[in-house]
Amino acid sequence: MTDEAFDEFFRADFARLIAFLVKLGYRPEDAEDAAGEAMAGLCAAWDRVEHPAAWVRLVAKRQALRFARRDVQRAVREVLARRADGPVDDQGPEVEDVLWLAEVLADLRPRERDVVVMSMEGFTSAEIAVHLAVTPATVRSHLRRARERLRAHPGLAGLVTGVGRGDSRWKA
Repeated sequence: MTDEAFDEFFRADFARLIAFLVKLGYRPEDAEDAAGEAMAGLCAAWDRVEHPAAWVRLVAKRQALRFARRDVQRAVREVLARRADGPVDDQGPEVEDVLWLAEVLADLRPRERDVVVMSMEGFTSAEIAVHLAVTPATVRSHLRRARERLRAHPGLAGLVTGVGRGDSRWKA
């Protein structure tokens, strides 16, 4: 494929790519930045990409997710700083632990993250089930899948078994 083919694809798809990301719930400015970075990557890989529209959407979605996570981390730092009446950097390792854990948990599916966080707060499967309007068996299933996902994460291997089992090491 030629540079002209990429240019034509870019002109035809860039605005649609931004709209795709906005429809997924990303902020327009993040969507535009993510789309630009994805298109730059596509340009570099143009001769090797078989399905450019699908490829660029996958890459742009991943980039937009990185931007969203960055924004969440910034917001968490701001909230913690307001609570502590000072900059987060002065709050020691506890704040960094919370931020690191939030980043790890962001890789879980939303319902898995819900049950893991509630479990970390000391709620039983039955209590979580009532809160989420599901059965305790469903909660246990979500916890099991979350543990499976978390086992692959560096730094969590020894703690993963505590998720959903009342292990106080998970309280943050």
